[in-house]
Amino acid sequence: MGRIKKSLKRLICKRAVVGLVFSVLLMVSGLGSCYASEEIEITMWTHDHLYVKFFNARAVEWAKMHPEYKFKFDFIQIPYDSLWPKVLTSLAAGVGAPDLVGIEISQFSRFMKQDIAETQLVDLTPLVGEEREKFIRWEPYMHRGKLYGVESALCQVVYYYRDDIFKEAGIEMPLETWDAFVIAGRKLREKGRFMAGIESAGTTHFMELLQQRERLL
Repeated sequence: MGRIKKSLKRLICKRAVVGLVFSVLLMVSGLGSCYASEEIEITMWTHDHLYVKFFNARAVEWAKMHPEYKFKFDFIQIPYDSLWPKVLTSLAAGVGAPDLVGIEISQFSRFMKQDIAETQLVDLTPLVGEEREKFIRWEPYMHRGKLYGVESALCQVVYYYRDDIFKEAGIEMPLETWDAFVIAGRKLREKGRFMAGIESAGTTHFMELLQQRERLL
């Protein structure tokens, strides 16, 4: 989840920086002066309708924690393939971009090109603070050493296997390393079976391996 830079005075003033922490951490900071009676609208674009439902529910709770402000939340879903061109076009035009945008992990590289992240997104590095240790990874949303997004979900990679077939091949579980995984696969191959089905038309498995390696580095 990324926070977009905006110079609109309708946002919360710097002296009233507020954070919303749940499965993601949202930091909202604005410019200029603000008053308790002022209505502050926070907009968000995401491709996931469940995010819209979840954020709206938590936003109501968050607003109750800060009665000194009158919040208005506008969280909407935009089709996956339409979201990124819409965000990037708005940023290029300098108008129309939301305050928050849900950047799906495989799409963040678009914001790294021509340093779009550095010029258009808020650097969350100094704002995350101690919360940083509570998250598993940050690398997928970093550019030039700065943090521009916070993980909102962690899609686990799970491997299912036939226990009877593995025992027949003499494979002891669990497999602790990828080397052990390869050796086990060779044992299965000798018996005319296969360790896993891997698609040949996409890069999903390579991305899974890359992201795991990022965590280990």
